[in-house]
Amino acid sequence: MVKKIIIGIFFTFVFIILLALVIGSVSYIWQRLSSEEIAGPADETEKTLVYIKDVYESAGEIFLDVDFVEWLEGEEAIEAMKEDGECPQDVYPDPSYCIPNGYYIRNQDSTVETLRVSKNAEFTVHTYASGECHVEWEEKISYETFKSFWKEDPPCLHLKEMPYNIESRNEAVVKISEQYIP
Repeated sequence: MVKKIIIGIFFTFVFIILLALVIGSVSYIWQRLSSEEIAGPADETEKTLVYIKDVYESAGEIFLDVDFVEWLEGEEAIEAMKEDGECPQDVYPDPSYCIPNGYYIRNQDSTVETLRVSKNAEFTVHTYASGECHVEWEEKISYETFKSFWKEDPPCLHLKEMPYNIESRNEAVVKISEQYIP
């Protein structure tokens, strides 16, 4: 009788351990599958600079219409401006006057592309404006606040016009950060 009780306890213990392992495995797999961005060695974050033309939702997803641009500095900026006809030598005998703040935002192709935004994306702004838009440096804002910059009468008009650094992973934008313009 005692032997049957010990065997019963043993099998109950083994059953509980197996059940815990199954529940733990299922929970782990569920978390991984329900996560929008699953990090892995092949997943790399792409960073680029864009002008955002529109922010909108469709079929439960968030999208950006963007125009990709380049941020150039120093001699590279001066040479690009000369190539683009933005720094004519007869107007600017000293080419350093072409980039008084040390940078040039180059837009060689104004094609607008659509990017999907992760539901977990992070939105950060840097500049301060008067009126309704009191923004602190590196301030994280909600998607709803960010989206409001593209309304017909936005509270922070200048933020609609700023370039933004975007980071993408697994074909979704995971971070959007205003590019500070000196």
